Amino acid sequence: MTDARLAQRGLAPAALLDALGSAAGDAHAVLVVGSVAEDFPDPDADLDLLIVDDEGSLGMKASALAVRSSVGVSRSLDLHHANLSRARACLEMVEGMDALFRDPSRLAEAQTIIKVFTTEDLWLMHTIKTGIPIHGAPRVDGWRKQMHGLANLLTVYCLGLHLNYREDALAQARFGDPLSAMWMLAPAADWLAASLLATQGETNPSAHRRPALLDRHRETFGADRMERLQSLLAPEPLSNVKVAVRRALLLFDVLILDIFERCPAIAGPIEELRRRSAFVTHFD
Repeated sequence: MTDARLAQRGLAPAALLDALGSAAGDAHAVLVVGSVAEDFPDPDADLDLLIVDDEGSLGMKASALAVRSSVGVSRSLDLHHANLSRARACLEMVEGMDALFRDPSRLAEAQTIIKVFTTEDLWLMHTIKTGIPIHGAPRVDGWRKQMHGLANLLTVYCLGLHLNYREDALAQARFGDPLSAMWMLAPAADWLAASLLATQGETNPSAHRRPALLDRHRETFGADRMERLQSLLAPEPLSNVKVAVRRALLLFDVLILDIFERCPAIAGPIEELRRRSAFVTHFD
């Protein structure tokens, strides 16, 4: 039976696997991830697929593949590959940290090591948890059972990051300069928001999803509190957002030119990156 999120977009698992062809190879699992899996209203977004196999290293690979839905909409496919051993290592980390939370006294043991997760680790665990399996569903179900404590882990992990940035903000306010202190408040607020969201089972590590997810739980967290938190993350009035973004883009372009002038050796790699990935850099 086709998942409702795929069905409402006219996407069939068989058609997606056919579009992948040999790209799926001997995959242990293939999942639809990203905005479709999480039901974000991004009608023009590319379709993200996670392929867990024995060969790939975690990361997005350039792809010219596309799939046409039953409603006639053509979507480009963005393929993300993850090595099975990397996925297993992440699952073992979640299980190990979950054991520490069940028995906090073990944190006092000298040999206890607190794992530091990379951005890729957080993304991989989240996509396994939330993705729509179109191949290897029983294996994905088994992985999910191993990571039942992911939300609790991220609640603590993100709160720890908040405390680090909070300490930086305090130190700069006391002994440094005001601008540095204010600069540190933004990541402190962002990681606090991530910890808050994890209490509701939200494990998406992408900062750009934070506002939408906070809005989903606005009543749970309290509208007034969310507005105050938003004011730290977005000090400009939202009615002026396009003006603020345009002003920021002009500054960014000036600084990018400065970067190229100071480091001309990056011109070739950056041009190749732009050729492979169609970044949107300005308003139409």
